[in-house]
Amino acid sequence: MESAFKQLKDLNLQTELLEVFNWDEVARDKFNIWLIDYLNVDSSAETLFAEVESSFGIEVLVIVKKMIKSEIDNIKDENIKKGIIYED
Repeated sequence: MESAFKQLKDLNLQTELLEVFNWDEVARDKFNIWLIDYLNVDSSAETLFAEVESSFGIEVLVIVKKMIKSEIDNIKDENIKKGIIYED
């Protein structure tokens, strides 16, 4: 059930992105690739948010924040949610 809910939430967020990109799936897909690539770079949330807003606008930034919140909500480990890194 939880997996189905996550998929629906993802679908809703992707639909919101499509609306912002005027239903241009290619633009939405390019943004998703850009976002994944950017998330693979070691940078802060503030840097990510500033880059999204300057490159894509405030509407996309709002959706990105929702996406990140959705992912954080799915983390089960409270230490990870708080940013606590485990020692080896």
